[in-house]
Amino acid sequence: MKLSVIISVFESYEIVRRQLLHFKKMNLPFEVIIVDDGSNPPIEGATIRTNSKIRWNVGEARNMGAKIATGEYLFMTDIDHIISKEAIEDALKFNGNKMIFRRQIGVLDENGDVIQDPDVLKEWG
Repeated sequence: MKLSVIISVFESYEIVRRQLLHFKKMNLPFEVIIVDDGSNPPIEGATIRTNSKIRWNVGEARNMGAKIATGEYLFMTDIDHIISKEAIEDALKFNGNKMIFRRQIGVLDENGDVIQDPDVLKEWG
């Protein structure tokens, strides 16, 4: 495996569900590690869960994800960031140089599709 995407989450149940659908639709060879950082109840679909008494400890959660990752490269991000298929494709081609990703605004709908319609974006603030 060349790429492992690590995302730490805390009580973001619906967003995790949408992100997992989004990643599955990409049909690309990369690993997704969702680290539940103490949500109550636990997040369905999470790869692992921290046992820390400190809730929402992003550093610890990312380190736990890195320990079990099988990828040669790690791509760590936050649950509220949508990673595009193009970004994953670029990361899979990574050759050790600096990577720069284009920033766009969008939301994931209930099916895991990226929506960039201005009216929908206004609803999300």
